[in-house]
Amino acid sequence: MASDPRRTVTVRGLTRSFGDRTVLDGLDLTLEPGRFTALLGPPGCGRSTLLRILAGLDREIGGTVLVPRRRAAVLSPPRPGRWRRGGLRRAPVRDPDLVLLDAPAAAPDRAEARRLGRTVLMAARDVDEALSHADRVVVLRGGVIAYDAPVVPAGGPALARLRARLHAELGLPAPVSAPAPAPVLVAAFASSAGPRMARPLGKDD
Repeated sequence: MASDPRRTVTVRGLTRSFGDRTVLDGLDLTLEPGRFTALLGPPGCGRSTLLRILAGLDREIGGTVLVPRRRAAVLSPPRPGRWRRGGLRRAPVRDPDLVLLDAPAAAPDRAEARRLGRTVLMAARDVDEALSHADRVVVLRGGVIAYDAPVVPAGGPALARLRARLHAELGLPAPVSAPAPAPVLVAAFASSAGPRMARPLGKDD
């Protein structure tokens, strides 16, 4: 899909501070139409702050932020100095070009986002949640993007390497690989209609 500037999110040199604490420090980010991006990062990294800025709920910023006019947001309302997970601020718009989510349960799948040409940005709670929803994952740290990579939805070694890299970026223990499947025992039996065949052993064998 060709890039549509009316649906593209462009962030350049974004800064946001709360008192003497800088949460976003010269952040650069571009979100293309039809892409589903998941944000990861340690507590206080600025994920929810970025969502609020893109939703137009926080304008005390520096830098440049260009967003589509038609936006829909499902965000947690803030308390002084922190975010509260209970309760959601909903800003529904019919056929939005940009969807902002602080509640992954409300997320469309990446195929739907691509089909409709919608830009989706979600604050993911953990690595597996990000990988299961998004086709791009961004790690915020120190007020900027520390890591940015596409997601390979088909799985396999590439996805396993990405999962391990994301755990390392977040300072988490290495992910535990799924155990290999148990071998299937087979027994040979004679068939009057043809050659000897193999079948799985059942509980009655």
